[in-house]
Amino acid sequence: MTKFIQVFIYTLIILTPLFGLGEGLGVVGFNISATLLLYLKGLRDLMIAFLFVILLINFIVYRKPSANFLFTFSILSIFTVLCILFSSNFIIILVGIRWVLPFFIFLLLIKIIDYRFLKKLSHILFYLVLTNLIMQVYQIFNMPPIRGSLPGGLSGRVAGFFALPSISGTLAVFVYFLLNYFSEYKRKKKRLALIICSLSVIVSMSSTGIGLLFILFLFPYYLKSKYQIFLIILIAPSIVLGIYNLDNLTGRYEGASYTSFSKRQEILVDQLENVELISTKFGIATNGAVSLRRNLDIKNAAFIADSLYTSILGNYGLLFATLLFSGFFIIGIIVFLKKNYQLQLFYLLLLLSFATLIITEIYPLNILIPCVCSFYIWRSNSEKNKIIN
Repeated sequence: MTKFIQVFIYTLIILTPLFGLGEGLGVVGFNISATLLLYLKGLRDLMIAFLFVILLINFIVYRKPSANFLFTFSILSIFTVLCILFSSNFIIILVGIRWVLPFFIFLLLIKIIDYRFLKKLSHILFYLVLTNLIMQVYQIFNMPPIRGSLPGGLSGRVAGFFALPSISGTLAVFVYFLLNYFSEYKRKKKRLALIICSLSVIVSMSSTGIGLLFILFLFPYYLKSKYQIFLIILIAPSIVLGIYNLDNLTGRYEGASYTSFSKRQEILVDQLENVELISTKFGIATNGAVSLRRNLDIKNAAFIADSLYTSILGNYGLLFATLLFSGFFIIGIIVFLKKNYQLQLFYLLLLLSFATLIITEIYPLNILIPCVCSFYIWRSNSEKNKIIN
């Protein structure tokens, strides 16, 4: 069963360009049938649901779970069921289930994802990023500059096979991380692969992607340095300067990055002021619910959360969100006490990407990140399978 699950995940990742045909070709003038795109998106979601089902069967038949696993899985299941029972909009509930599946998939993948799997996955993901970069370059020369512009009237902030530049940029950052720490490419090929990932982030001109890439470059050197205080003094002004010039660096119109940041902050504050103890509107804080209202005119009270943290508050309510955020904090303490810079770096990338994206709705990050998280959870709890640095 484990081998089948691993091969199925490989297949899901390999099919990413197919699922992104609408985003990739639609912006450069190709007319693709809306029905075909709907079928492709439906196939993708069905495959993710099938992955959950086979993982659940594997868990019931083959797993002997630990007490910690049973506690976490039970809490997540209980709050999910409660929020579903308290909610009334059936279609939005389905969207909410789609949103929460990666949480369950992450837990069910523990003991299935090993180092060998991530090594092979990193190689597959490299070719995915390479294919996406080729599409991004094509879009630079053939796409109207609707998101941003480059000198000569060329299009900026290109996303390739993805709906938004932030998705493309963030994916390339996580693939860079996997290639750097899990691939077994020879030095020259690995260096080329890392350059290609970096280029994909740069041409996406995503504020999130570029910020994460900056951390990816500097964080390992910072942790290994004997002069950390001096580096903070040196780096801090650079970060401030970068933030103030983020619009120029990412090709946006002046003030766009600040507006994006302040809007997310405003949404989060508003959600905190109006949050229910246990949500009665499960699925409301999802991109899927917003898309249903915009594209299919299915009336609902969905709002653009633009952050996994805000999305958790809206979909689950204050009680579960407090438990989950406390869990993030405790895990963070454990991670930094382990003094493993690879694990610390991944944790930092996660926290920051959660602040600007609803990761559980973004394919293939909603498969990739649960895989890596489950690997670290298993290895960090096993002395004979220590994390490889």
